[in-house]
Amino acid sequence: MANAFLRSDWWRSRRVNGPSFLKTQRRKITLSGDFSNGCPFSSCVILINSRLEIKLSSQGCGGKSQLFSFSRREITDNLLELEELSTSEEDSMKKQPASRLLLNFLLLLSVLVILIYLLKNSLGEIIREISLTPISILLMVVFLGCGFVVVEGFNYQLLIKPFNPKINWRKSVFTYCYSAFYRVITFGAGTLVAEVMFVRQQGLTTSQSMGVTSLHMMLYKAGVIFFSCLSLGLHFNYLTSISPYLIAAVLLGIGVTILACLFLLLVSSSQWFHQQLIKLGRKLSAKGKWQLKLDSFNEQIISLRATIKEITTEKTSSLKLLALNILKLIPWYSLPYFIFKEEGNLSFILCFSLVSMASVLAGIIPSPAGIGSFDFIFVLLFSPLVGKVSAVSGLLLYRFATYFIPFIVGLIYTAKRKRVEIVEEIHELKK
Repeated sequence: MANAFLRSDWWRSRRVNGPSFLKTQRRKITLSGDFSNGCPFSSCVILINSRLEIKLSSQGCGGKSQLFSFSRREITDNLLELEELSTSEEDSMKKQPASRLLLNFLLLLSVLVILIYLLKNSLGEIIREISLTPISILLMVVFLGCGFVVVEGFNYQLLIKPFNPKINWRKSVFTYCYSAFYRVITFGAGTLVAEVMFVRQQGLTTSQSMGVTSLHMMLYKAGVIFFSCLSLGLHFNYLTSISPYLIAAVLLGIGVTILACLFLLLVSSSQWFHQQLIKLGRKLSAKGKWQLKLDSFNEQIISLRATIKEITTEKTSSLKLLALNILKLIPWYSLPYFIFKEEGNLSFILCFSLVSMASVLAGIIPSPAGIGSFDFIFVLLFSPLVGKVSAVSGLLLYRFATYFIPFIVGLIYTAKRKRVEIVEEIHELKK
């Protein structure tokens, strides 16, 4: 257990040398490691004389309690060992500037090929539709598309701030746009990975980054559920007139989204549910390799729970996050009304409600990043109001605001960062 503490994410995150860290302090933390077996330990760290004593007491797992002591020398040696490991990794990377330069060029080439493909297909159609759109409508579409990005920046800033108080709004905006860029070029497959990677670059550990990403997803789903339920109540009769099966589909979409959020919430906040899940996994998996994967999953969930608890400790922050994730959807859901405004006497509430229900329905139809499924449902719901041709044109403008704008911002950011990396690597090769 003592070794597990010294290898824990919390201890590794101390960016100080041994002697300066060893000052009187009292702090509760949650540790992860093989010793836990699904039972998180609250750790009280107290300095007594020249020794750092760490008391580990379990929470609801038999009431076990153990005391470990480390001398200043042991703590300092451990920090030096971690520093040497980090330095050796950096040195090995510095010795391979040619390899890193080649990888960066290959990545840029791959991105260029994908962009050409996209421009010939979906992005090309969007650009053609933009050229035919009146400037007043186009400006409103850009304004609302940017509105979502602005609010999303504040959302990410609030999520990351407990772990990095210096995070600013600009970096938080790039967190979303960076993942949006990779969502396009990987056709949805690399969205979450890119998001976790970018959050890690802001000084968070892997488990903290995964916690931020998971909570971000749950909050987004909560906003979608809120507007979908509201819209279903307001326009029940209209949906029935389009198709008798549409109500059942909307209810199924809402139900699946609620279950997904509930599962993530229970895994990340309920110790009992987490323990039962691990026990069930151990019963079903007899092979050694699955046991190792379960151990790793167990540690990740413990760290995830600690991360989410850290973010949601203050009720004010939790309410702000919930409000932001409802507020950020308003610009997107307002888009159809302004896009179709010239098509006839359309109700703002009806257009708002239809796109919110399209969002929840897209979640139950499998497709890359939910793009194809959303497109189909959007056209299905708006065709009775404006006709199929106008519905398809409106969809392209909607995609421009929700898909193309954050992608362009992410593309510019990634291109600038890769340019800096390539210049540095060329400079290293010249040395």
